[in-house]
Amino acid sequence: MPYSASDCTSWPSIAAWREAMNYRAQSVAYIFAWSNPADYIDDMKAHLDSGDAFVMGIPVYSDFYNISSWPGYVYDGPGDGASYKGGHGICIVGYDDSKGSGGAFKFVNSWGSGWGQNGYAWLSYNFVGGYAWEAWTMTDRIGYVPQAVAEVHVDHPKHNQLELKLLTDGYSDFVFDNQGGAVADIYAAIDLTDALSYLPPSATQEWTCWVRDTTSSSSGQISLFDIEQGPTTYSSSDPPVDIPEDADNNLEAAGIDDFNEMEQVGSTDDVNIVVQMDRISGYDTSNGDWTTCRRYYVDQDSDPAVINSTMVEDLGEVNMGDGQTLRQFIEWGVANYPAAQYAIVLWNHGGGWKTLEARKPKACCWDDTDGYDCLYTKEFGQAISDAGVPLAMVGFDVCLGGLVEIAHELSHTGLVSAMAASPTTEPNDGWDYTALLGALTATPGMT
Repeated sequence: MPYSASDCTSWPSIAAWREAMNYRAQSVAYIFAWSNPADYIDDMKAHLDSGDAFVMGIPVYSDFYNISSWPGYVYDGPGDGASYKGGHGICIVGYDDSKGSGGAFKFVNSWGSGWGQNGYAWLSYNFVGGYAWEAWTMTDRIGYVPQAVAEVHVDHPKHNQLELKLLTDGYSDFVFDNQGGAVADIYAAIDLTDALSYLPPSATQEWTCWVRDTTSSSSGQISLFDIEQGPTTYSSSDPPVDIPEDADNNLEAAGIDDFNEMEQVGSTDDVNIVVQMDRISGYDTSNGDWTTCRRYYVDQDSDPAVINSTMVEDLGEVNMGDGQTLRQFIEWGVANYPAAQYAIVLWNHGGGWKTLEARKPKACCWDDTDGYDCLYTKEFGQAISDAGVPLAMVGFDVCLGGLVEIAHELSHTGLVSAMAASPTTEPNDGWDYTALLGALTATPGMT
């Protein structure tokens, strides 16, 4: 569909989705991502020397817009007084070591030929080395023609409240994950060529279009789900299917259940189990319906519904999405319950990996009562580093926590020996703490 700088929310037509499939990438790889870009200047130049362009993510400052004010159209900002405006993607197409004060990369922008030099400009090596976020390459599929296509229609007020995936036995594809802005409906065509082995004639099995509404503020329905393979179209007879309001932005009831699972085992002479839990009003009203943040020493208790452990502290309202809160909990636990080895588990929602809030990145441990703050990957890594306590294991009882980028962040602390997490989504109930803690208390010296 035609690019428009004034329209960033219009959804592509089904025809546009189908046309785009012919230009799918075979693979993508990063030159650098969220590391020191100055170390990769030569790698970027070498990639250009090979004849290929690449995409770079950068922060944009107010003095970037008037690129003609920079000598030779070489942006070397941000200058004094420039303000941050947001993130941006550009295509790097060349370089010149003699450009500007120390060399620069040539890029083409997406703002039309009236910007810069017919749409082109330069970024100094100095700016790239100090400010660039990431650089990605892509390998094309030359002459590609899709062999199987799914078409899905979801009628709903807001894209960014929905998770959507296509799955069958042995295959799962997460298509949307709370993306697309607060605009209506998902009408999409999805390439299933990579799943041909799960389609006739190779296999005959049931496929599912799975949609979840992650808030409780609106409702919708799946109105169409088809899979086309050559001249044959397999149409689901189920739509229209209502999407239930999942209220998944708060897992208070599941947290209460998990606490009770821990109490089924409880602390022992060899294993101390402590919990810091911050609750919210309006969801689960059991166990006194407290809404502050409490610290508990977990006692053994066979009641599956009532928390009977010893409350050690009531901290009042605490921002559980702040890295300092995590650091303080680690330090408190070590000071009050010294042990030969320590482990910590982060429990809540999870959204995978990225680090900078300006890019609306993925994170974990959202606190709805503190401005929906959350723990970004860099934050929990920094909290562990600041606490300075060797950890035998860090666990993420969250969705999408088992990613190599998160493991990389933990490895940089030099304090974490092992990580336990799921690379995909988890059910609300999360881990089975009765089984896990039962094994740990039975063998407290396990590593």
